[in-house]
Amino acid sequence: MNLKGFITEKFQLTLKYHKTLNPKLWTLGATLQVGIRELLLTQALEFCTFSGISQDRIVDIVMTGGNTNYNYTKFSDIDVHILVDRMDASKDFLFDRKRQWSDMKKDFTIEHYPVEFYIQNDHEHIPEGQGVFSLSSNRWKVLPTHLKTVDILSDPKVLLKIEQYTHYIKTHLLRVGTREEITTFKERLHNMRQAGLERAGEFSFENVLYKELRNRQLDQRLNDRLQQIEPL
Repeated sequence: MNLKGFITEKFQLTLKYHKTLNPKLWTLGATLQVGIRELLLTQALEFCTFSGISQDRIVDIVMTGGNTNYNYTKFSDIDVHILVDRMDASKDFLFDRKRQWSDMKKDFTIEHYPVEFYIQNDHEHIPEGQGVFSLSSNRWKVLPTHLKTVDILSDPKVLLKIEQYTHYIKTHLLRVGTREEITTFKERLHNMRQAGLERAGEFSFENVLYKELRNRQLDQRLNDRLQQIEPL
């Protein structure tokens, strides 16, 4: 069966794979463009203070995600992880502070990319298959590896499945979905992504699906829909 015939002609993934790192952020020698490291470090330390994290707890401040790899897009964030030796605050508290910070700094971007800060224990796993750049020491901890092929981004079965998810969100969840349906779907999507990252890394189907739905702003539209539904 030719699955391509079942995929809407205009449906294409927003996700891309490039030959070089993002030239807006990196030189050809894979070093950060002038001024970016200092700006990210300053903001990271301010975020720690805002979140009640003492600077003497910081083990490292690293940049990771699509913008330290070859799969960045115009929708990518700049992901900065602050690694600490011990987490005294609860994850719920830190999530609330992160959300408040994002609201306060919603206009802060670097080369038009939003910056997302995360605080995590130093021993927590960072997904494999992507570069990790230490802003603290200004060096790569894990160099990104350029793959010769990334078959998942052109696999018609993957495109078909993602289109089906997109169709379900647009035609059901966003129109008539209940609070329970939307919440369950979002939790399932999050759990799928975590499992996919642990199993197969950045290019697991689950992570590709999550990023594609995020890039299409469908996760935000689901959040907006939840705000409109009266709580039980």
